[in-house]
Amino acid sequence: MGSVYASRGLGISEPRIGIMSNGAEETKGNELVIAAGELLRRSGVNFIGNVEGRDFFGGAADVVVCDGFVGNLLLKFGEGLALGIFTLLREELGRGMFVRLGVLLATPRLRALARRMDYTEHGGAPLLGVNGICIITHGSSKAKAIRNSIALAAESVRARMVDTIQADIARLSHLRPLAAPGGAPPVRDAEQADGEAELPLSQGTPADA
Repeated sequence: MGSVYASRGLGISEPRIGIMSNGAEETKGNELVIAAGELLRRSGVNFIGNVEGRDFFGGAADVVVCDGFVGNLLLKFGEGLALGIFTLLREELGRGMFVRLGVLLATPRLRALARRMDYTEHGGAPLLGVNGICIITHGSSKAKAIRNSIALAAESVRARMVDTIQADIARLSHLRPLAAPGGAPPVRDAEQADGEAELPLSQGTPADA
């Protein structure tokens, strides 16, 4: 779903998909992350592997997959980080006449940077996975953010976002985790199961032990 949104909504031709983990190796992460990573490798999307926290803001991936709890923490951490950086800049750039003169010369670039980091410029983000267009905005959104959220909703409709996501889900519906979280027995893809015959109990199944 994130890949479809990045492609249709953001205009990225081949979005790079990563999964948030505590290391770049395939074996890093909890059971859910490892199982999800295996599914992504077999999904056909442009999966680049694990993305560490230090790479999140560096553009290592266009879409970073994580659970809702981790995602909420990342969003609020990013918001606080941006506010903290601008607070430090205001404190340091107001010290001394020559510094203020330099700020005056750099004002156009500073304003451009502020616009890039301002959530109201984007308005909100789509809630993917529902049968319709739903845009989630910040709780403190003002008129500008609401206006841009409406524009995003309209663009999502024009791009037929829901139809494309449904088609992609149908294409990937056969995928199953090779090993379920929690030590449960591996779950085979439907295609794998169709090509295998059941082993009779008389040929050495665990029931003989």
